[in-house]
Formats: sequence, C-alpha cells, structure tokens
Amino acid sequence: NIIDEQWTLVAERADEAGVLLAQSLLNSNAGHRPVSLVGFSFGARIIIACLKELARNQAIWEQQQEGDDQKESIAASIRKSLHMSKNPKESEVYNREPASIIEDVILMGCPASVKSSKWPSYREIVGGRLVNCYSKNDMILALMYRVKNIASSLLTPPVGISHVDDAGIENFDVSKFVASHGEYCVAVREILNAVGYNQPAEVRVQGRCKVNPDCGVMATDSEGVSTLHDELSQTYFSA
Repeated sequence: NIIDEQWTLVAERADEAGVLLAQSLLNSNAGHRPVSLVGFSFGARIIIACLKELARNQAIWEQQQEGDDQKESIAASIRKSLHMSKNPKESEVYNREPASIIEDVILMGCPASVKSSKWPSYREIVGGRLVNCYSKNDMILALMYRVKNIASSLLTPPVGISHVDDAGIENFDVSKFVASHGEYCVAVREILNAVGYNQPAEVRVQGRCKVNPDCGVMATDSEGVSTLHDELSQTYFSA
C-alpha cells in the first residue's frame, strides 16, 4: 500500500510539474532560445505533461491568430475612420508561439501512456527530434504501472517499455543499457550517446564511434570522433 500511495502521489505531482514547466516556458522565464528537454522515469512523465499543456496552448494560440486577423481588419477600418493609432498590445496574449519553444525531446523509461491520436499534436510542438528510449527489461513499468492503470495500460502500454508507432517519433531499444528501471540514472550517458543527442544528422547516420565502440556514439571519421567523444564527455558530465 505504501508503494501504491507513493507511486500515485509522484505521478500526480509529475503531471502538475509538467503544467508548471509549460507555463514557465510560455512566460519566457528561461529566455527566448529554443529549449531541449531530457528526462528519465517520472522526469520523462513531466515532459509528456509539458508537451500536452503546450499543445493545448498552441491550439488556443492558433484560434486567436485566426480571430485576430478578422478583428484586425475591422479594427483597422475603425481606426482609420476615427484617425486612431494602433495599439500593439491590444491583442497580445502569448509572449511567443507555443510551438516555437521546444527543440529536442529525449524520453527515457517514461511511466505514462499516450494515445496514438495525441502523438501528432505533441510532435508538432517539438521542432527537432522526439526520441523515445524504452527497455524491454523494465519490469517496474511492465508490472507496477499496469497494476495502477489497468484500464488504460491494456490498450496503451507505458511509453517506457514500448515502441511508439507514430510518424516523427524516433524509437531506441536501450535494453542493453538498462536491466531494470532503477538503472536509468546511471545509464544516461550511454543512452544519450547511443541516440546521437546533440550531434549533426550526418554524424549520427554514418558509422559508429571508433574511440569507444560500446558508447554508441556515431561519427564519420576517426579524427572527428575523438573531438566529438571528448566534447560529449565534457558536455553531459562536467562537474
């Protein structure tokens, strides 16, 4: 019962944190540059909740843009007849378009179910890559999640143990790095290297790392690999 209560509590707080993260990004609290989101376990669930909230706001933003175009033509004619100047803030709601915020998303062992019909709207929010890293060895998600979500998990298994068959979603089976759900925290480096996170597309596609073949880094030549491998080590795991 204690485990059940803690699981439910953490899941609810993760969903709430995802909404708050989306609101923070919409308010440009993190600046105006694109943001990449990387998370494992309930951190990945926070990201899913964030994408859901951004997708909701994107729909509202698009509706407002359509309505503003119609209102603007009417307001312009009124201002012209009354010789009024335009107020640039009169229809401002968002600091930026919700779909212009997220660059890349990396999900690892995500304890959340997402209906197939929802993925396209989440994918539209992500400007770059949307990567799902899952492990077939994750018995915590395979059993615990399904016990707590019997109805939904029968039709839609948790993202962290399944291949997402939707256009634009990249799937990586990281079972060789993760033997159980608790190992995601120590396998982040290997997983990010394996998926080619923050690497140019041509580097990800051609050949694997010759400096350390087990790390999963992909590169086109040995000279470029050495530099890339060192940069990755410093970027992801600098103290």
